[in-house]
Amino acid sequence: MSNDIIDWYPKLIYKFNYDFSNIPTELIINKLSFDCIDLQRGNALSSVHKNPHPHQLEENKCFVFWMLDKCKNIFDIWEYDYKDVVVSNSWCNIHKKSGETKEHNHGMSNLSVVSYLKKPQNSGEILFRDPLDIYKSMEPSRNISNPWRKLITKENDVLFFPGWLYHKVEKNNSNQDRIVMTYNIQITT
Repeated sequence: MSNDIIDWYPKLIYKFNYDFSNIPTELIINKLSFDCIDLQRGNALSSVHKNPHPHQLEENKCFVFWMLDKCKNIFDIWEYDYKDVVVSNSWCNIHKKSGETKEHNHGMSNLSVVSYLKKPQNSGEILFRDPLDIYKSMEPSRNISNPWRKLITKENDVLFFPGWLYHKVEKNNSNQDRIVMTYNIQITT
């Protein structure tokens, strides 16, 4: 059976693991400025509109180098024509108890990267909207009424996915913070 399956399209979501224990998370967070944004609900903060950005911090240099190398590998799999890969923006989200992120995408970003620095149990998961949902409306699927697919994550997970892919994050039901750093990646041609 496996030889009969045609994998026509490359994967959209990649998950890797990075050991963030060597990155001083508290130091990075203390260098960032946070506020509430419309995209968040509940007790949530974001540094998306503030300077500096996580990719600009010396303490994050090794991770950014590792991440950009993975991005190049993914762009090669996707057969993108590019000269270089750069971080166009980055930020940190802190979801305290009840914090969540509403449905959104990252617009014109070629690739988005989400890294889980702190991910306690019961702190919620990321959900991706099936991009083929509207085309599957006539199929006799068990999931036809729910286009959202949950991806289980843990601390030190790093997700890579196209910026156009809609996603959201569940409510944090833990008494501990969920801390995530996100990076928008652009290619240069």
